[in-house]
Amino acid sequence: MGNLTKDTIEERIASVKTSSDIDDLDLAGDLAVAGQLYCSGTGNTRQALKVHNHLTTSAIGGAEIKGEMITTTGSMYGVANIWDYTPTGATAGPTGVQAAVDNLTLPSGSTVTAGMFMGSQSSSVINGTLNGAAILEFGAVGVVAGAGTRTLVSHTAPLASLLHVTSGKEPATGELSNIYCENGFGGTADNVIYVADSAKTTNVLNFEEASGCVVNTATGNSAFVPNNKGTFTQAGQLKIKIGNDTFYIPYGTVA
Repeated sequence: MGNLTKDTIEERIASVKTSSDIDDLDLAGDLAVAGQLYCSGTGNTRQALKVHNHLTTSAIGGAEIKGEMITTTGSMYGVANIWDYTPTGATAGPTGVQAAVDNLTLPSGSTVTAGMFMGSQSSSVINGTLNGAAILEFGAVGVVAGAGTRTLVSHTAPLASLLHVTSGKEPATGELSNIYCENGFGGTADNVIYVADSAKTTNVLNFEEASGCVVNTATGNSAFVPNNKGTFTQAGQLKIKIGNDTFYIPYGTVA
């Protein structure tokens, strides 16, 4: 069909059925699509719709989706990425199933010397006013839901932090952590972690192994000297709240 421009697309769009009808689509303005936009294929075998932008110097390298939501009730989504996993034969054993994957790669031979290197970022930015005691504001949310049957699983959690750094390639300087928390707004935050509905939770922490960060050579302050564990010298305490009461977990040295 040759090159299409903004001036001719409205007249010729009706004849465009598949990607093979277009050699190059060049738009100087907007493209409004009344139906659905598909890549090649038919029925349930359509291929992925791909957006490539190679060797770009643009601040937005791949795609920008922008809009304004004006509905005042109910739920709203800027982008709804919804998938059903219906394996052939109703049973499967995949190595992993994800609705979305964000992957930022630094190719071999490249070096970064400053800034933050992040695979994904989710933000809540309030320039107006939040005014409601029941409002919950989050930058990112992980949810586990559904009324299906979890007959046998290793672990279920709405949030996971997985360190897959190649052994021997840990940072030469600096810290390596599973979770990094930073207060960057200049004020004082109330909590590092807030546990709602704590009455429905059995343990604050569950350590899989009694080693590493778990030191089990003493069972309390009275066990140090009588059991030849040394003398505990308190250096400080961690403040925690249980209900509306404040408590302290002491920490110190043993000599």
